[in-house]
Amino acid sequence: MGLFDIDGKLMKILGRIVEMMELGALFLITSIPIITIGASLSACYTLTFQMAKNEEGYVLKPYMKAFKANFKKATLLWLIMLFIGALLLGNFWAMSQVELAQEGIIKGLMWFLLFVFIWSGNYLFALQSQFENTVKVTLKNAIFLSFLHMIPSLLAFLTVCVPIYLLYNALQWYPFVVWLSVPVVCYVQSLIFVPVFRKYQNNDEKKEDNLVE
Repeated sequence: MGLFDIDGKLMKILGRIVEMMELGALFLITSIPIITIGASLSACYTLTFQMAKNEEGYVLKPYMKAFKANFKKATLLWLIMLFIGALLLGNFWAMSQVELAQEGIIKGLMWFLLFVFIWSGNYLFALQSQFENTVKVTLKNAIFLSFLHMIPSLLAFLTVCVPIYLLYNALQWYPFVVWLSVPVVCYVQSLIFVPVFRKYQNNDEKKEDNLVE
């Protein structure tokens, strides 16, 4: 098999880059209302999980199908995340404006809650894309699995840190980071999560009810 054959490694790499570009464009377009970001993330994970399992085909139609299928629950999850995030940031701001009696303990607790929020949040929309559960169970599973599988969780956390670092330290790449960061992060995290999620899925089902009772 030659390097430039249609099934060669170079063509596969170029094909994956094109898919990431398509996914990035679709994610940005479907996220314009802001409130739909949760559904966009779930749709993105649906396709990147397929890529990680070498099951992918077209991008546009499967993306839109997944976007519609996950819209209700993913949007509710996104709104919950926005509320919790705003609450945490509001508390940090409030603490910076006043002196507290047990300031060290309270700040330590707030930093721990922020850590749990980010650490478990990496699993949230990946789970939504792969498992059919209630919003409550998906939230519970995200927290449970993020601490049960510490090494995959650490790797997933680091994948999010890279684009954040680039946004602050490589402004010349800003348009490309904004365009490609989400699908690339979703893809890398999908590679990380596939063996984790496989333990909780039936081989003949793409989605299965309750991971954790």
